[in-house]
Amino acid sequence: ENREWVREVSFPLAKMPSVQEAFLVFNNHFSVDQDKSTNYITIEVTHKSPRVAKRWNAKIIKSIDNEMRSYDLEKAKRAIKFLNEQRKQTYLVSLEESFSRLAEEQTKTMMLANIAEEYVFNVIEPAYIPEFKSGPNRAIICFIGGVIGLLMGILIAIVRYFFSVKQ
Repeated sequence: ENREWVREVSFPLAKMPSVQEAFLVFNNHFSVDQDKSTNYITIEVTHKSPRVAKRWNAKIIKSIDNEMRSYDLEKAKRAIKFLNEQRKQTYLVSLEESFSRLAEEQTKTMMLANIAEEYVFNVIEPAYIPEFKSGPNRAIICFIGGVIGLLMGILIAIVRYFFSVKQ
């Protein structure tokens, strides 16, 4: 209600969760798999709310795309700047042409980074909200709980019977 953390402080946990603690919790909901034969990457997010899982999945893909786009743009700008400086310092025509071709390649990289909506990942199948629940399977949980309860009840009855006979 007050937008404050209400967790009690207990070593090693602080009142506000750390980045490491958040990572451990998030890592339980997130998986990435790569098919070695096709090089396809599957990013999967699980959460008890399918809407939250879909939103997280889309945000993760978009943030990776944006981060890689920014990284490549910055790298291309630095490379072009370096190549232009080197071109000014050289007097050989063949080296000047090589620097121009390399600068042209970096300019192409910048153009593709600015134009492409999906830069790193080409989404084949976007995240979707499933129609059917994937887990937990309550019927199996109830069955196993019932069997364990029955066995525990029989065990307790047998133990009580043998302890009452001895007295």
